Parts: sequence; C-alpha cells; structure tokens
Amino acid sequence: GYRTPDLKQLYNETISGTTINIGDPNLDPEKSSYYSLNAEFISNVFTISVSGYSNKLTEIIVYRQEELTPGDIAEGLNKRQRYANSSEAKVQGVDISINAYMGYGLSAGVGYSYLHSEDYDTGNPLTGNSRHVGNVNLSWNKKWWIFNSNFSVNGRLQSKRYYEDYYAPTYQLLNIATTHRIKSFWGLTLVPGFGIENIFS
Repeated sequence: GYRTPDLKQLYNETISGTTINIGDPNLDPEKSSYYSLNAEFISNVFTISVSGYSNKLTEIIVYRQEELTPGDIAEGLNKRQRYANSSEAKVQGVDISINAYMGYGLSAGVGYSYLHSEDYDTGNPLTGNSRHVGNVNLSWNKKWWIFNSNFSVNGRLQSKRYYEDYYAPTYQLLNIATTHRIKSFWGLTLVPGFGIENIFS
C-alpha cells in the first residue's frame, strides 16, 4: 500500500474549538504491507467467516502535540497539534461473523472484531481505534398484498476508543427500522421507511 498525504495534512491550519491543527508540507507518503487469511463455511442454514490480518505501516501520518505559542494562548487555545510521520506502526486483528437463515424470511447475525494497534514511537494505540467491537442483527422479510416489507433490529457494542490525550468511552447502540416497498405502478415504486436510532439513549 502507498498513500500520499492530502492537502489538509500538508498545508491546512484550522482551529476546532480550543485546538489548532497544523499541516506539514514535509510529510512523507505512508506505506503499508498487508497480509490476511480468511476461512468461510457456507450452507443453506448458516454461514461462518473468520479472518485474521496483519498490517505493518511505515511513515504513518499521525498528530503530534506541540507547545502552545503566546499567540495561541492569547486566542484562548489550549492545544496545538501538527501532522507528522511516525516511524512505524502495526495493526493486527481478527474478524468473526456468523449469519443464520431460519426460513420464513427470518435471518440473524452476530459479529465480533478484535484489533490491536501500536504506534512504535509512543507505545500507544493508533488514534481512533477500539480494541473490541461487536454487532448483532435480526431481520424479517414479508411479502403481503402489494407490499414487500422488511423489519430489522441492529445493535453495536464498542469498547473505549483511543485518542491522543483521552479515551472515548465504551458505548452501545440499538436501532430498529422498517421499510415497505410498494408494488410498482406505471413505473413508479414507493419505498416508505420508518425507524428509531439509539432507542435506549
């Protein structure tokens, strides 16, 4: 893999709240070596998939904190960070998913992802990564009269997520949704949908 820095990372200077973010025109492109192994079992009733991967990154572009300048302090800023290249980082993980098809339009699935990342310059995880993520889903499809309806429940559970000076907390999210495709008349198809996101706040 090979990725050049974008214009924001090279030249931009933005203030977000009380943080100033600064680009660096001397950034080097990111490079990566990615390896993965996947195994799947598929039947009429269920599927199982397991994937393992390892990604070694060099010159990865990250934020590095800098000392505040007198001008920053005068403007009420309390954090200055600049894009920079980290010498090396590694991301390794495992993804597992199981889906079951129970007949009568009913299906269900569960998934789990484990991710370990490390910035070798700091010994910290890479920014924005969670070590554990799980998801569940339940879906029912039903044809009746002029409707083709779908009812679904989707949930996500995520462990704390690392950022440079704090961890975003663990959270869970559960959504319900339904869509109803109405039989096409004169080339016109209507698909009304309804749902509630984060039903437990």
